[in-house]
Amino acid sequence: MTSMPLACVPGAIPAEERPGHFQLIRRLFDSARETRPLENGYAFVFESEALMDVARFIEKERRCCPFLGLTIPADRAVHLGNHGR
Repeated sequence: MTSMPLACVPGAIPAEERPGHFQLIRRLFDSARETRPLENGYAFVFESEALMDVARFIEKERRCCPFLGLTIPADRAVHLGNHGR
């Protein structure tokens, strides 16, 4: 098993996008419903309305900090239907 270096990638997030990314981080983590320690990190619980913001955060963080294991677990079923039509 190879290990990934613990190093950020400078410039992975373009300079003009960084202020908005840092604002997003503050907004998300200030509004987290719950924080749980894990064996290898932390789990954060967000309101369902934050899903797109969480996905945007993860997309950018994966570019600049590839050593972080960022996931959105899908532990609930998604039901699709035609609403009785």
